[in-house]
This record gives sequence, structure tokens and C-alpha cells, in this order.
Amino acid sequence: METTRIIILLIGLLTWNGILLSQPVELPSPSDKIPLPKIEIENKQPVWSPDGREIAYLSNKDCEDKHQLNLYLINPNNSRLRKFPLVSGSQGIQYNRCSFSWSPDGKKIAFVFGDIKPFLAGSTTNIYIANSDGTNRRNLTKQNRWESYKFVSWSPDGTKICYLHENHYGPDIIKIIDANGKFVYKLTEGATHPIWAPDSKRIAFIKQKAIIIMDIDGKNEQTIKIPTSTFRIYWPLQEQGIFVEKHYNVDVIKIKSPSEWTRVVNATPSKDVWRSDDPCPPTAEINSTLSPNGKEVVFNQEGDIWKTTIMPHQEGSLFANQPFNLTETEKIKEEAPYWSPDGKRIVYVRDKEIWVMDSDGKNQKQLTFERTKAIEEAIKKRQEEIKTREKIIKEALEKKD
Repeated sequence: METTRIIILLIGLLTWNGILLSQPVELPSPSDKIPLPKIEIENKQPVWSPDGREIAYLSNKDCEDKHQLNLYLINPNNSRLRKFPLVSGSQGIQYNRCSFSWSPDGKKIAFVFGDIKPFLAGSTTNIYIANSDGTNRRNLTKQNRWESYKFVSWSPDGTKICYLHENHYGPDIIKIIDANGKFVYKLTEGATHPIWAPDSKRIAFIKQKAIIIMDIDGKNEQTIKIPTSTFRIYWPLQEQGIFVEKHYNVDVIKIKSPSEWTRVVNATPSKDVWRSDDPCPPTAEINSTLSPNGKEVVFNQEGDIWKTTIMPHQEGSLFANQPFNLTETEKIKEEAPYWSPDGKRIVYVRDKEIWVMDSDGKNQKQLTFERTKAIEEAIKKRQEEIKTREKIIKEALEKKD
């Protein structure tokens, strides 16, 4: 009886197994669960050297920690690249301290560097200057602990450097230091975005939703009230006045005299030229820069690079022409435009790579390729993995048949 029961059970199991094997097997797609890896390489903040021979920019391509950046210089004509050596043994500049400035003659670079420990005591940065080849590096501020900086700007005459001193117990402080590091003095506190006047005798900055202009010794302060929050200001030419960059538009404020100023129309596109399918929504912050002669503005909006011309208007005011789209690339983000010193070319960032073009948008040329190559390698690797899966699935189906 027991033997008969076992035989019946075995026959049943074999029959059920045959039914299961005869059922169609739904195999996964070869590309299922093979996403492209996140490419973290990023190039940003390109700035042309005063002599136009090189472009300095920040990149995390060689940093193990992708939240850090190193400084690089590239020739826009032959793409010859060289790394600007920071402090020996360093990983790079922290994202929130990534500031550098060319000297007016293009022979030196001032930069912020240090040991940043977010939310921890002991964070320290200092301001350094070095030759553009990285030699003769000097620490100007020589702080050890509890001191940090997050902005640096060389005066047009090359004698001084303005910077923001981060106050851990209060508002940030704008300070000025001689380029030789011998004299430091406080200008004001609770202000942002300091910018030198072309004559190097005054500084403008933003404080409590107003533009403040004062002599570098803190005297002769004047205030220009503005109704909305300001992100950045520029002072390209003495007679042209101050350009104010805001959330949606670039206003032009022309200083007629120490007590007179004129606000003019914005220089950015209206909503009727926004593309509904653009990867950058209209709420994206504008990043603009002025031509060396102060007559043209380029800016990023809607993911493209735009240009407009500033022209004289009635009663001494200025007028901005309808903006012109220089790049017109769909679903690719472009930003951070910056004029060459002669005003003939523009460097900008496209999809986190450095590009250059003529000021009319022609002859667009890619200068960096690290991110592009990483994406191509990731796509190639994914395609190889898909082929491997296809082979495994094919062999499994052949065995089943």
C-alpha cells in the first residue's frame, strides 16, 4: 500500500512538472533594470583671461569628492588644457567657496581655498594669489581656524582685492586687502555682491534690497533703492553706470552724478518668447554678462544663450532691443555666458561642458569633453550589457526548445 502511494505521488509530480514546463516563460526585456549611471562630471564658471589667451573654469572631473572643484585653464583656439595647481595635497575648492579672479594684466589669479567642514567647528579658508601657471603662490589672509571666505575680486588697477569674510556669529563682512597682503580693512557688513568701480576708487554692493555705492575708505556713501530682490550687479564702464541682474530681467541703472540715477527698461525676453517645452522653466535664475564696451548684454534664459543691444534713448536714458537667441538648442541647458576681452567671442556652458562661439552665435565649438566621453562610455557599456543579456536569453530559449 505504501509503495503504491509513493508511485502515484511520483507520477503526479512528474505530470505537474511537465505542465509547468510546457507553459510559456515570460523573459524580461534585455534592457530592463540597466539604467544609465549618473554622470557627476561638471564644468562651470568659465572666465576669459584679460589678454584673451586662456579661459579659466572650475571642474570636478579629477576630484574623488564630486562636491569639490579644481581650477583649469584652457586655450580657446587649440584646446590645450592645463590644471592650475592649488594648495599642495588638496582635493579642490568646495562648491560653496568656488571663487577666483584674474588680475587685470592676466598674469596672476586670486582664489579662495581651504578646509571646509560643513556644520563643524574649525572650518578655514584663505585667500591666495599665484602666477597664472601656479607658481609663486602666496597666502594673503593666513587664517588658521574659524575664519572663512567665499568671494574674491581683483580691483581694475590691480592694487587691491575685495572679498567677503564669512562671519560665523553674524552678517558677512566686505573687506579689502592690498594685493601684497600688507593691509586689510573692513568696508561694511551685512552686504553681498561687491563690485569695483572702473576707476578702483569706489565699490558698489547690495544691502537690504538697495545698491550702496561708497568710496573704498567707507566715505561718500549713496543709496539706490530698488523694489525687488537683486542677485548681481555689474559696473563695466564709468560712464555707462551699473547694470543690475535680477530674477527675470537685467535692469540698467545709469549714474548721471553722485546723486542722480536713471532706471531703464529690462533687457531680457518677455513671456511670449518662452518655449513651453524648454528644459529650463521661466523661474530659472538669469545669468548675464556685459560686453566690454557696455553696449550689449548676453544672458541665459529658457536653456539658451540670448543677446540684446543697449542703445541710447530719449532724455539720456537707455533702450534694450528685442533679444536674439544665439544658440537655439532644444532640451539642452546652456548657461554662464562670458565675453572675451575684445567682445568678439563668448564662452559658455552647454550641458556642463565648456563651449565658445562668435558674438553673433556662429562657429560654436566645444572645448571640454570629459563629461561627453563619460556619457558615451556609459552608453557603450549599457549596450554591451544588453547584448550579453540578449545572448543569455537566446541560449535559454534554445535549450528550452
